[in-house]
Amino acid sequence: ANVVGGASFTIGAEGASRVIAIQLNDANGNAIAQRASVLAYLSDDAEGDDIAATAPTTVAAGTDGVYMPIITGKMFNLVSEVDGDIDLEITEAGADTWYLNVILPDGSIVTSAAIDFAA
Repeated sequence: ANVVGGASFTIGAEGASRVIAIQLNDANGNAIAQRASVLAYLSDDAEGDDIAATAPTTVAAGTDGVYMPIITGKMFNLVSEVDGDIDLEITEAGADTWYLNVILPDGSIVTSAAIDFAA
């Protein structure tokens, strides 16, 4: 059975950068209790229909988890800590909006609320 059955997001306050906390959950909505790997990408729309046309200034690992870029600033593999936590730090110099999409092991996609930068 798949360890990861869902993901939830907490988007930090806007500043020069924003921290997006991701919690990987099991199928019952409980935080997982082991490391897990998921693919993720930024999109320009809330449906996750595309990979973002323009990447943020930077995307980097926060304090939790591992960030491994596949397409710089747009698509990445993420590995959680043993409690299912992953943090991404997104920095943007201009004004833009992205959505973070996590591809779950069953192929379904969970999308965050808007990650806005007002510039």
